[in-house]
Amino acid sequence: MRERILDYLRRAPEPVAAERILKDVLKIVSPNALSADRFLQSIVAGDARFLQPAPGAWTASAERTSEGIACAAVLHFETARGALPLGRGAVFVAESGRAFGFTVDRPGADAAAEVRGAREAARDRPLVAWSAACVRDWNRLLRACGVDPWSDDAVTIDRLAARVLGSSGRCDPDELAAMLGLAPADPERPETTARLLYDCAAELLRRAPAEHRDVAALRRWIEAGAEKVDFGSFAFGPELLETLPRSPGVYVMRNRAGRALYVGKARSLHSRVRSYFKPRALRDPKVARIHSSLYSLEWIETPSELEALLLEVKLIRKLRPPVNLQLEVHEAAARYGKDDRILLVPAAGGDRARVYFVHEGAFEGRLTARLGRAPSSALSRKIRSVYFARRQRRRARPAWEIEIAARWLAANRRRVNFVDVHEAGSCAAVLELVAAYLADPERLASKVYYRARVRS
Repeated sequence: MRERILDYLRRAPEPVAAERILKDVLKIVSPNALSADRFLQSIVAGDARFLQPAPGAWTASAERTSEGIACAAVLHFETARGALPLGRGAVFVAESGRAFGFTVDRPGADAAAEVRGAREAARDRPLVAWSAACVRDWNRLLRACGVDPWSDDAVTIDRLAARVLGSSGRCDPDELAAMLGLAPADPERPETTARLLYDCAAELLRRAPAEHRDVAALRRWIEAGAEKVDFGSFAFGPELLETLPRSPGVYVMRNRAGRALYVGKARSLHSRVRSYFKPRALRDPKVARIHSSLYSLEWIETPSELEALLLEVKLIRKLRPPVNLQLEVHEAAARYGKDDRILLVPAAGGDRARVYFVHEGAFEGRLTARLGRAPSSALSRKIRSVYFARRQRRRARPAWEIEIAARWLAANRRRVNFVDVHEAGSCAAVLELVAAYLADPERLASKVYYRARVRS
């Protein structure tokens, strides 16, 4: 953010009002000049590169711009698998030739001190990293350690390599180093990897046009060569994608005539739907086919991924979208056991849990239960009516619905909390097991692999 403003001011022929800077660079409309100036001051936070020749007007200082990446800080960060924000890495400062390493395998003051030292080494310098994802993961670690996250733009080596080398530049750091004729780093020493990333970036810059070797110009050159998704034929823009909820659900993509092109389900609508609008996604023939006719987008939130699965198949069978192929799979006869299980999933807010009922392999509904309390009378009645009623009159469940529920259970059996009704034996035993889960929120939360984030 700060670097974008600095780049804007360096290109401006004269000092610029704070209101204009916020509008042109950050797309923010300030209510008045005083508020704009105060907000801009909070962003630059005393950075000597920003000057105010007159109240409310800003310009860039006349100090030298950074040629290439000679004054950059190069970040290498590798996360511990499945344990974000834990991991290890280093920040290499090119001017001093020094690398600041850090390892965080558990929360603690020592780890926070190492991370804080690496962050200070990068302060007020352009940041170079392998990818934008690397910077995001590092920011998660910084926040977990109580350190200010990186807020400015970074030069990413993966995109620089793609711009300089073309499609062959899309690789991992070791492959890129081999392509550039550089010796590999020691995988056990993050400091050597950070130094190698600097050497890769320097060699790529040597191959780039000379006029693009200043950091600010380099960013513009990389951005100009990046692939972009054209939203011009859609009834929505990229801003709509940012409003997508992070809850499970189903999305429907339609053409200009309103006909459904594709129906999909997601554990997180925000992540899944946005993935269709990344440039690399267009290389997938299915996504390219969707984009060729796509006009509008809609979505439906569901309380869980299981319900999203069931709703997805229902909509596919109803709407018959031409891009979907899953229908052939779900038409097959069920081949799974007929489970009787009660699933317990923590709900958003931390004081409730969703209770799902699966009877004879079919989904039979859900209820919400309060944590820290005994099962309510409504929950007790539901358990009795679903699993222990003497005369059970139920509508026949289609084979595809039973198969969907059974597949989900088979895939997630070891990761989700549940009560096996057959194993428990009696209604009293089932209620006792459910009560034990509800009485111990920490036990309930220790195994479940996602949180349902649905508005009540």
